[in-house]
Amino acid sequence: MNESNEKKIEGEKLTIEDVFQRRLEILSNPTAFTQKIAHFCAGGLGACVYSKDVSIAELVHCWEFDEFKFSCPECGETAYIYQFAGHTNGGGYWALHAYCPKCQKHLHYSRICPVKIHWSALKNITTTASQQIQQKRKL
Repeated sequence: MNESNEKKIEGEKLTIEDVFQRRLEILSNPTAFTQKIAHFCAGGLGACVYSKDVSIAELVHCWEFDEFKFSCPECGETAYIYQFAGHTNGGGYWALHAYCPKCQKHLHYSRICPVKIHWSALKNITTTASQQIQQKRKL
C-alpha cells in the first residue's frame, strides 16, 4: 500500500482521512464500498497463517469495536487501527498503523505498540465484519 493510502471509488480517491470522515455513510451503505484499502496479516514459523485484503466497509465496521481503537499518545483522543501485521509467536503485533482524527496524524509502530491485544482477536473481528457485510449484500 502506498504511503497516502489512496484508493479509487467511483472516480474518487479516498484516503484513510476521507474514509474516517465518511464512516457513517459507509456504515449505512457498506455494499457500495467494497474496494480494498488495507491489508491485515500474521505469520509464524516461516509461514503466513492469516492474510486479508480489507475493504473500506470492513475497515469502518472494525472501527466500531474497541479492539481497533486506542488512546493516541500525542493528544489522548481515540486513534483507529487501519493496518496491522502480527506474529503467532510474538504475543501480538510487530507492526501497526493507526490514524488519529483529532491531531490528524498517522501513527506507526513496530514491535512496541500501545495496543495490547493479540492479532488473532483483530482477525476474528475482521471475519465477523466481512460476514455481516456479506449478509447485507444478500438482502
